[in-house]
Amino acid sequence: MPAGPNPPGGPPSSSGKPGGKRPAIGLQIKLPCTSMADVKSRYGAELRQARFFIRTRSLRPADTLVRLEAQLSGGAVAFRAAAVVARAVEPILGGPEPGMALQLVAVDEAGRDLIASLGGQPPPPLKAEPVRPAPPSPPPRPSIMSMPGIKPPPPPDTPKETTTAPPPPSSQAPAAEKPSPVQDTGPAQHNGKASGFFGWLKRLFGGSPQPRV
Repeated sequence: MPAGPNPPGGPPSSSGKPGGKRPAIGLQIKLPCTSMADVKSRYGAELRQARFFIRTRSLRPADTLVRLEAQLSGGAVAFRAAAVVARAVEPILGGPEPGMALQLVAVDEAGRDLIASLGGQPPPPLKAEPVRPAPPSPPPRPSIMSMPGIKPPPPPDTPKETTTAPPPPSSQAPAAEKPSPVQDTGPAQHNGKASGFFGWLKRLFGGSPQPRV
C-alpha cells in the first residue's frame, strides 16, 4: 500500500512509484445472499475491518483500483465501494481458494451503515460519479441543392381546372304545346255511293237494309 494521505472519498491517486499510474477496473459481483442480514452473517468479519475478499481466478496485481458493486442474489444493490487490491491469492493445488483481498477506501451510504452496524469504522463516503454530458448531435448535412452550380428542378405544372358556367335562366318559359283537338266524326260512314243506295232501299221498303256479305 502506498504511503501518504489519501483524498477523502476516493481511492489513492498514485502508486508508490513516482509518476506511476494505477490500473483500474470495474467489478460487479452477485453475492449468494438474499438479504442484508445474510450479508452480515457471511461477510461481517471482513466488512467490520473495511475489507472484502472476492473469489476469482481473474487476478489483478496489487494496488489496482477497483470500482465495486455488490448485489444481492435478486439483483438489488447491497453496497458500492472504491477499493484497492491488497493482495492476490494464486491458485495452488491443495491451497486456499484463489481470489483478491480488497481494502475498501470509500463506501456509499448503504455500505457505511452496514459497516457501522457491524461495529466497524466506516471509510469515507463514496463520491458520486460525475454525469457525463451527452455528446452533441452532428450538424445536419447540407442539401445538394445548396451546392454551387446546382439549380433546383422547376416545379411541376399544375393542371388548371376549367369550370363551365350554367346557362342563364330564360325570361319566359316555353309555351306548352296544346293537344290537337279530337273531332268526333260520329259513326263511320260508308262511301257516298253505298250510303245513297241503302238509303233508297230504306225509304222504299221502310226498314233497315241488311248489309251485303
